[in-house]
Amino acid sequence: MIQRVSGTGGDDTSTTMYDVGVSVGAGGYNYQEDTMLVQYFLHWVAMMHVVKGDAGPGWAPLVLDVDGLVGPKTLTAIWAYQAFRHLTLDGRVDPTESTILSLNCDFFDAFPGIDSNAPHTWPVQPPLLMNALVRVALQTNPAAAVGAGDTGAS
Repeated sequence: MIQRVSGTGGDDTSTTMYDVGVSVGAGGYNYQEDTMLVQYFLHWVAMMHVVKGDAGPGWAPLVLDVDGLVGPKTLTAIWAYQAFRHLTLDGRVDPTESTILSLNCDFFDAFPGIDSNAPHTWPVQPPLLMNALVRVALQTNPAAAVGAGDTGAS
């Protein structure tokens, strides 16, 4: 299950990141919501690096379907991302480990205007993933519901 992780960034600013609840990828549990989060981050991060022209080898064809299923494209994307970022090459995204933390940083750097507390404002995402992200955001920030179908009015 997707979860939020809060902490302090290197510049002493508060950060909110989205984490997987269980491992995704080679030898992982590959729960659908967690897999969709990883696929979503990998898709948008790869797209931004392809557009910028600094994508790692093998990234250009990696337009992932955010379907929650771990297949060859998802595994290849995890390996390619880990190699690009010089992370441990294990083909797996583990909770609170370097790959998911790096994906969060790259995603929010690619979209500096979006609010990490309001996932309904992020780039296009499948309804199942959006619902999971909004649910998680609401657990710690009820104001995130405004604009996500709940106006807060009774």
